[in-house]
Amino acid sequence: HQNMIRNWGGGIYQRDEFYQLADEFGIMIWEDMMWACNQYAVPPEYLQSAAKEVVDNVRRLQIHPSIAIWAGNNENEGIYKPTDPAAKFYGDLYFGTILSNISAIDKSRPMVGSSPSNGNETAAEPVAFDCQSEFYGDVHTYLYEVDCWDVSVYTRPRFTSEFGLQSWPSANSMAQTVPASSRQFDSAMMRNRNHHPGGQQQILQQIGMHYTMPVTKDAERHYEQMLYLSQVYQSYCYKVEV
Repeated sequence: HQNMIRNWGGGIYQRDEFYQLADEFGIMIWEDMMWACNQYAVPPEYLQSAAKEVVDNVRRLQIHPSIAIWAGNNENEGIYKPTDPAAKFYGDLYFGTILSNISAIDKSRPMVGSSPSNGNETAAEPVAFDCQSEFYGDVHTYLYEVDCWDVSVYTRPRFTSEFGLQSWPSANSMAQTVPASSRQFDSAMMRNRNHHPGGQQQILQQIGMHYTMPVTKDAERHYEQMLYLSQVYQSYCYKVEV
């Protein structure tokens, strides 16, 4: 059962229809502002541009009851430590500009500076020593190299706002983009299309922990079976983790 969607800060502010459908079907939305995975310079003209972006989109979206929470960014707080002088610039952007403009328009919803965060940062102390603490706020969880069938490897945080395990699409989907000459699981093209460093080896490791690797002289059949096994391991591990 899915009752919340997170609109990730490395993507886009969605079209109105997205929020209308969420309203209709009772799906809550965690809405990130569109800053992600980076340190941003904060000259005055940039802060002015950021403020306009926030105001324009919060005014447009605040009418939707599906919006449950606003977040200032995706994964930018973890770049800094409280002792880092540059944390002031982080505070200027996310607390002094983004969250302050959100709160000026919409005081009806909770806000956090980042995802993940401890949820209780302030403009005076904008970052935490451990924004991934399982005892506060939300966390992001990616465990690519442990036994994902083992329930004990997962923490029990207050809220998990992002997690994932790798797999490949179906053989029919892959055939639309991968030429026959590259349809081997560890071909150069497959490694290139998996943008996660070492991703192919991690998928093989996960499959090998609990499944028998396919044995066939038919290269195309072997490729299809490996794609399928990547989906099987992923689906079961999602079940275990959730």
